[in-house]
Amino acid sequence: MDFANLHPYVYHACLYPFSRGQNSLSRTCYASSLYLISEGKGIIRFRGEDHPVVPGSLVYMPPGLLHDWYADWEEPMVHYCCYFDWTFIDRREAFSTPNMICFDLSQLQPSLIGPAFPVPIPELMTVGKLRIWMDGFETFFNNNEYINERTYYRGLKIQSNFQQFMEYFLTFALKENNIPDPRMLHLLERLDQDLMTGSVKPLEVYFRELHMSRGYFLKNFIRPPAYHPRNI
Repeated sequence: MDFANLHPYVYHACLYPFSRGQNSLSRTCYASSLYLISEGKGIIRFRGEDHPVVPGSLVYMPPGLLHDWYADWEEPMVHYCCYFDWTFIDRREAFSTPNMICFDLSQLQPSLIGPAFPVPIPELMTVGKLRIWMDGFETFFNNNEYINERTYYRGLKIQSNFQQFMEYFLTFALKENNIPDPRMLHLLERLDQDLMTGSVKPLEVYFRELHMSRGYFLKNFIRPPAYHPRNI
């Protein structure tokens, strides 16, 4: 996905209090989702591991990632949550409400899973100044319904507030210096094409064409592989 095509769009956002010991198992969200624990304790399980969450825990779930929530018996968690895509996707024919969660993998429709962000985002973080984050979520709370004639103007305000929040979130999550040089994205596309045509050249050819030094090229190019958000 090209960064120029990113226009984050929130479908549903609310405050959700869990009951004692409540769980929400085998969830797969078609859209991306973000959760902020404001009270209590619990566990989120994803990628085969359990992760304790407490007030200040911020959880990002990429689209299509299987995960489970478990609330504590004594201090059940309360979380702020939102469901969004990095660019709007019309799924109205498939879902009656925009809160698009699948609880049965046999019923999952992979073609409706939203796009991933072009750069890996940490899935479990801890924030300071919790009240600021809570206030941010509350600016784009909305009902679990699609925009219509009656709610259009309020929807504009909600989307505006959400995009401001996402700027804040991405700055926090990525620290900006984790976003790769755009030339590296161009290089990867070029390598893909050359691999498909069987015309791969020595790496020196590529970094010279991009006017990079060998050291800068290796620093940016040799890194751990990014996860694929649809691996569940």
